Amino acid sequence: MRLVLNEHDRLIELHPDPDHPMSHGYVCFKGLQAVDLYQNPDRIIHTLKRNADGNPVRIGVEEALDEIAAKLQGILASHPADAVGIYRGSGSFTMAIAYQMHGDWLRAIGSRSDISSSWPWALCTR
Repeated sequence: MRLVLNEHDRLIELHPDPDHPMSHGYVCFKGLQAVDLYQNPDRIIHTLKRNADGNPVRIGVEEALDEIAAKLQGILASHPADAVGIYRGSGSFTMAIAYQMHGDWLRAIGSRSDISSSWPWALCTR
C-alpha cells in the first residue's frame, strides 16, 4: 500500500502499490477501507484489560504481554499444544509478515492448530 499523509502526518488516503513484491498491487476491499478505520474516534489505541466489572481499563504493554504469556503457559502446561491456535482471516490473512510469523509461532509452541476462513476446512494442520 502507498500511504498519503496530511501535513499533521494523519493518514488520509491509501493506494495499491503495484511495485510491492508480494501483493503486486492487489488490495482487497476491506484493506481499502483502512483510512476510515484509522480515523474512527472509537479506535482502540492503547492496551486494555477488562476489570472485574467487565469494563476495559488501560494497562501497560509489558504488563499485558506478561499476563498473556502466563495464561498461555498455563494452557500449554495443562493441555496439548494443539489447544492453542491461530485464526487467519480478514485483514491478517494476506499480511506477509504476519502470515510468516503465525507459522513460526505455532511451530515454536508445538501447535498444529491453524484456523482460517479462507480455506474450505475449518482446521488445518501443519
